[in-house]
Amino acid sequence: MPRRSSCATGASPPSAPMRKQPHRPRTPSSTWTAGCSCRPSATATRTLFGGLEAEGPDIRSCRSIDEIVAEVRRYADAHPELEWITGASYDGSLAEGGLFDARLLDRAVPDRPVVLRAWDYHTVWVNSRALELAGIHADTPEPELGEIPRRPDGTPIGTLREWGAVDLVAAVMPSRSAEVGLRALHRAGRYYLERGVTWVQDAWVEPAELDVYLAAAAHGALPIRFNLALYADPRRFAAELPDMIAARDRVRAAASPRLTADTVKFFADGVVENETGALLEPYCTGLHDHGMEVWGPNGSPKPSARSTPPASRSTSTPSAMRPCARRSTRSRARSQRTGRATAAR
Repeated sequence: MPRRSSCATGASPPSAPMRKQPHRPRTPSSTWTAGCSCRPSATATRTLFGGLEAEGPDIRSCRSIDEIVAEVRRYADAHPELEWITGASYDGSLAEGGLFDARLLDRAVPDRPVVLRAWDYHTVWVNSRALELAGIHADTPEPELGEIPRRPDGTPIGTLREWGAVDLVAAVMPSRSAEVGLRALHRAGRYYLERGVTWVQDAWVEPAELDVYLAAAAHGALPIRFNLALYADPRRFAAELPDMIAARDRVRAAASPRLTADTVKFFADGVVENETGALLEPYCTGLHDHGMEVWGPNGSPKPSARSTPPASRSTSTPSAMRPCARRSTRSRARSQRTGRATAAR
């Protein structure tokens, strides 16, 4: 998403009214058939998260770890009023194995917590202060549906994989203001609209995001149509199902022609970029065997099946000779650099 979009002018930007379009022949951006218009849409985006990228350091454009650290330092120095430095989306292929060290961010910001999301939006890189505030240390057990990569002495490296681990940091982060959320939503919506996309499904919506969408609808400030996919967490799904039904009913009661919440997002696994995507063949790096499946029997979380440390693996079959699935982060990097607006998963 372009930095500092000129359309991000405030919490309640003017909306673009929906108008009934006259019948017209096919154009490059729409197809008309039997009086119905078919237009481009995006069905699996992280809309709000994408819009929030412009609220932090510009790390998406960085091509090295040193560039990321320098940009985080620049942004932190320019914003001494911020208690937390947050940003996205860094290139997860810049560090070997996707493992980014907290101590590198400490060089930029040693006294405030830093939380950076990777391009896959399933991984974060944090500094030591963030680990401290989240209570993540050598004795912290591995979380359900997540992973804390560690050094040989057991201390966390600074990379957290999947929501079970990311939640440990998110739980101690301050909530975003309504103004910031509305600004991010408008920024993302205008980005799509300017490219001819008129309907988007936000593929991971929790209560805080729902409130932002409803506030925007109440102000008439949704620039395009959105469908919200409510996030189903297997650790709490049964308990949260009534709340999800109530959330859908709140959206319906808002009666906005640009907002629905008719979908539930069930993650089957993680993502290939950070080796949590579930595969039949093992990964080659030794960090995991086959990735992470999310749902177990009867809708419960499936226990993580992590590989043993590389040093303790059997060496009867050289890794170069074993059939394995290689990560595709470099090709993912190329696709990201073509200008994707938001993370797709």
